[in-house]
Amino acid sequence: NFHDEIENLNEQIELLNQKGELLLQSSTTDSNDNQIEHLLETINRNYDSLTIKIKIPLDNINEIHQSTTTTTTTDNISSIPSNQFVDELHHHMNEIDLTMNELSELLVSSTNDAISSQPIKLTEQLLDNTVIHNELEKRKHALEQLYSNIETFKPMITNKEDMDSIKVLDEKLALLNQHWLIMKQTNELREENLLLTQVCSNKFWSEYNELSIILNNISQQLLQIRPRSSSRQYLENEQEKYNQLIKDFSNNEIKYQDILQKYSLQLLTLISSNQQETDDIYRYLYELEQQWKHLEIDLNTCQQELTQSMIKSDELNTKLENVSTWFNDKSSFTTNIGTNNELEDIRIFKEHLDDKYIDIINLKQDYTDIEQQNEFIIEEKPNIVEEQFVEIDSKWAQLKDKIQEQDVRSDNTIAN
Repeated sequence: NFHDEIENLNEQIELLNQKGELLLQSSTTDSNDNQIEHLLETINRNYDSLTIKIKIPLDNINEIHQSTTTTTTTDNISSIPSNQFVDELHHHMNEIDLTMNELSELLVSSTNDAISSQPIKLTEQLLDNTVIHNELEKRKHALEQLYSNIETFKPMITNKEDMDSIKVLDEKLALLNQHWLIMKQTNELREENLLLTQVCSNKFWSEYNELSIILNNISQQLLQIRPRSSSRQYLENEQEKYNQLIKDFSNNEIKYQDILQKYSLQLLTLISSNQQETDDIYRYLYELEQQWKHLEIDLNTCQQELTQSMIKSDELNTKLENVSTWFNDKSSFTTNIGTNNELEDIRIFKEHLDDKYIDIINLKQDYTDIEQQNEFIIEEKPNIVEEQFVEIDSKWAQLKDKIQEQDVRSDNTIAN
């Protein structure tokens, strides 16, 4: 009917205002630019305009309910026939019963909305819970007012019919109070669960996101390490970078285990009735486990490559040193011209020189193989290995020229 429609509209406006106020309290937007506040002002302005247009019927409705919504005094009662006052009490109680049932449906709808693990959704659920709490407080005030009116009327009862009616009202009021208490306890229990879930959810997601960022950073820095080089010094520098990364990785293992075995289990327990989000949490945990395992494998692979590169670098540099030492030792090579052994000495030295040339070629190939394995090239300044090759090539060329001169000199001596 008309009265119910007006009351329903009024309640909807109040609910909107309550939610709006809660949103405004949590908003950081300047009040002059706040769209929520502007929207609420527009709604209230339109509602005020509507009530002005229907002022007469609305005033009539207010007059009808005046007697049951204000404190009843003995003087009020004495001026109203008892049967009329009892009827008004019944009417008032029926109205409260109706609104209690509507609120009960709202509470059932709220509790059937499975508690979420997502912070934004949790905030919305807490706002809904607060709205129900505020509505329960209004119903409590109405029940207290009804109780006061009944108690005020009792001393004025003069007949059995009114006494029986009041007894019925007392019984109905007791049921309404019991209904109200059940709803209040249900709403408070949900609020406790929501708040606990919010704490666990914030902890889980903050730890999860923080660890995910840390692992991504370690992975990116690991890609910058070049684990293959012929330079021992360069490899040692790369090893230091790696040591820092493996330290960072190990330092976060406790955080990783806490997420898997502590924070996630707490949250999963609280949202057990929310199957979709439970599955989502398990999926996020699986992704985190895979991220951790892959990074662990990449770190181990990098260490193995660094170790192998150091071994190869040591082998290469040892061979280079040996070749360089041989050239230094042979740089003063001379033969006794005119002796029977001169030609044999030259022949043997040529063979040794040719062998060393082959050694140099092989060493250069080893060096090329090591450097070509790099996915990207970092110029080392100075490149000690390449400088050694230049020096060895020079010594080899000098010895070759020297032995050729002695070979020519020996041939001339024999010819003479």
